[in-house]
Amino acid sequence: MRSPQRLQKIGLVLSGFAILGMLFSLLGTAGVWIVRPGLTRSVASVLDLSNNTLVTTQSAIGVLSSSLDQAEQDLGLIQSSLETLSGTMEDISASLTTSGNLIGDDLSLTVTEVQAALVSAAASAEFIDDTLAFIAAIPLIGADYQPETSLHLSLGKVAENLEDVPDSLSTLETTLVSAAGSLEDFSADLAILSADLETTLEDLGDAESILAEYDSILTEAISKIEQVQTHLNLYSVLTSMFLSGVLLWLGVALFSVYLQAQDYIHYEEKIVSLTDLEQE
Repeated sequence: MRSPQRLQKIGLVLSGFAILGMLFSLLGTAGVWIVRPGLTRSVASVLDLSNNTLVTTQSAIGVLSSSLDQAEQDLGLIQSSLETLSGTMEDISASLTTSGNLIGDDLSLTVTEVQAALVSAAASAEFIDDTLAFIAAIPLIGADYQPETSLHLSLGKVAENLEDVPDSLSTLETTLVSAAGSLEDFSADLAILSADLETTLEDLGDAESILAEYDSILTEAISKIEQVQTHLNLYSVLTSMFLSGVLLWLGVALFSVYLQAQDYIHYEEKIVSLTDLEQE
């Protein structure tokens, strides 16, 4: 049999805990509704701050996206220009190489041939000059042949002036070939730079895709925050009601414990004899 004194002690302990629990339940329920307005305002402030931050971030992403788009257009124009310039330089290099070969071979050979022809013509002209001078010396004929410069001397001087032309053409050929090589190297450098810019344009395209994804995420987050802001009071009331229900249910359960504790406190042990049982 259980000792009445022991049950009374247990009852007192349970009664004390039950009373404290019921007080906590009542005070908690009241506190939920007391702090609800202030807590709602605080949550609303946090939501406003979060919404403003997200909107500002989205605006910054929009500006950055516009800047990247403009940069992509500008770099695309530069890359296209470099590619065109590279092709132009390559064509010019080929043209200079062709011109150098023409000047160094064909023109030089032509000048040499012209010079030889002039030398030959000067020799023939000297004979003609002598013949004309002889004719002019005959009184009966009366020819007037007294040029300031004889034809063969003029032709000889022209041939002499052409003497340095082949060397000059050879030097010009070397210069043109060297310039063609430099332009070819320059064209290769332009092609490399154009390829690098193309890679940069691809990276910018990837960055714009990431920014578009970020903008989509921010738009969704802003929409959800605005939805919460619209129904914040309703959510606050429902949450308060739920917490109040839980606390009240806890109070009711503790009241049951309190009643049980009272039974323990007022417990009286009854001794039943066998004689009494037989009489019944």
